[in-house]
Amino acid sequence: MLRYLLEGGRSHIGGRVAAALRHLGRTRDADTIIKALESAGYNPHEDNPFDPKVDLITLDPRRAQAPSATRIKNLWAKMRKAALDNIGFEEVRINDRDAYILEIEERYVADALNSLSIEGYEVSEELIEKVQDGQWKPDDDAQDFETRNALAAKGYRLAFEEVREDIRKILDGAATGELLEERHQDWFRAMFSPSVTAGIIKPHQLAGYRSHNVYLRGSSHVPLPPHAIVDAMEALFECISQERDARVKALLAPFLFTYIHPFPDGNGRAARFIMNALLAESGVPWTVIPVARRDEYMNALEKASQHENIVPLTIFVSELVNTSPPARGAQTAWKAK
Repeated sequence: MLRYLLEGGRSHIGGRVAAALRHLGRTRDADTIIKALESAGYNPHEDNPFDPKVDLITLDPRRAQAPSATRIKNLWAKMRKAALDNIGFEEVRINDRDAYILEIEERYVADALNSLSIEGYEVSEELIEKVQDGQWKPDDDAQDFETRNALAAKGYRLAFEEVREDIRKILDGAATGELLEERHQDWFRAMFSPSVTAGIIKPHQLAGYRSHNVYLRGSSHVPLPPHAIVDAMEALFECISQERDARVKALLAPFLFTYIHPFPDGNGRAARFIMNALLAESGVPWTVIPVARRDEYMNALEKASQHENIVPLTIFVSELVNTSPPARGAQTAWKAK
């Protein structure tokens, strides 16, 4: 539906559909349509086609569980014990939330440089800092218009700002499963909105999950087919909601996100955002995966995907958490549970 609305610039129809869905109680679907249209530059107006005085009968939401959902839940259950047995860091409580958020901002340049480089972008600290400070002006400076790399840096910054604010909500006690389910597509749209504005990609490419099969370079893992993604993602967020240990969430959720590979692009960056959002729930610092250890990182993901062995990834992430620079004011801001 989003592809149809965005391809044809049908913002008026989109507003009516969103209002109808909201009237039926499907608030999240309505919000998704409105946000997708707004991210493409439209200004949709919700116009409810139903009589608000009429009570509507909704369908029974219960349905048989899809095979892809069962697969994700089984993987979570199987990997949970191995992850718990090998996690090398403890949960702590954040007392000074403002200091924690400030520390995240201070690690942004290193995080963007490494995360974008892992995906093959050629970025520099100078470019990332220009984007961060609002000094990236492609209309005025031809050197800024290194299209692919500069737009990736700009999109990463926009997505990072969304994630940073959602982490504040997590520190304030927001349920992570519900928050990530509601917000992960907003992160994706932010990541690629500069490319839409520049005309590099079409607005409909920001419409929800991918609609084609993908094959990962250098990996024997084949992500789920398009028809299985929605059920698998719903199962993933259900697992996050039901998990008691935040550290387990921070390890399993980003891996299973890449296992599903829901978006046409940006899955690795989104997964690392998910990892750090859930590490924040654990109370540990924002953790950068260095591009210098890309091969080790990819090998650990491959072992988890192909052999259902989460131990190498658990040890890898735990080591990075423990070797990350200590957060400023950690002695007073953090208190062990």
